[in-house]
Amino acid sequence: LVKEVFPYHIVFDESFQILQVGNSLSLLIDGCSLLGRCVSDILQITGPIPTFGKWEWSALDIMKDNTVFLESVGVNSSNQKAKVKGTIIELSRNPRQIMLALFPNVKNLSELEKMHLSMADLPLHSCQREAVLLGEHSKSEVKLTNHLDQLHRDLINSMEKQIEDRTNELATANEELALANDLLARQSARQLEHFACMSHEIRTPLNCIVGMSSLLLEDSEESAMDPLHADSIRMINTSGELLKAVVDDVLDYAKLESGS
Repeated sequence: LVKEVFPYHIVFDESFQILQVGNSLSLLIDGCSLLGRCVSDILQITGPIPTFGKWEWSALDIMKDNTVFLESVGVNSSNQKAKVKGTIIELSRNPRQIMLALFPNVKNLSELEKMHLSMADLPLHSCQREAVLLGEHSKSEVKLTNHLDQLHRDLINSMEKQIEDRTNELATANEELALANDLLARQSARQLEHFACMSHEIRTPLNCIVGMSSLLLEDSEESAMDPLHADSIRMINTSGELLKAVVDDVLDYAKLESGS
């Protein structure tokens, strides 16, 4: 019954000679039969009170109420030292016999697999099963947290890249707009210059036409000019004035468009 309940246990006597071992202990510690050998030749206590070398009863008595951590003295077929933990149970005082109720010291399935073990190798009643499952759950939470952190970083990097691209696009658009405004300003300046030249070229003959027709109209009132000729001269003068007003309006509109 003890071998089924504690498959990794070791029972030793007052001289630390092994009297009994669990059926599954061979999964952790390679070698020939452990019966009759000194337990200190097989295992060394690493905590809470390290006892490298020979074991002492005074140290074991102090550690009775604590979880004891041990590792194998030699290495197994995987070139690794087996790590176990458990409790010290006193079976009898006379003759003195002690049982180490041991379990593989693992935190998750990955560490269990490194020891070439599976959940089936852990006893059903063992708290180590819950510890392994809890460790695996914690490991999954850490993976999920890391995954979410990576997604968050990727999202931030993507947003920063989009902002940078958009900023570059806006900068390019502003440069193009500035070039277009500069081109439009130069075109407006040339247009204004063109209208000014056109106004000067048209106004000069118009002023002559209007001026000469006005003089002729004054002479027609003082002399006996044919009324038909006088009407023609008056029409020429009126048309010149109207054409001059149109040219002035066109020039004023051009100035407004150019912002002058």
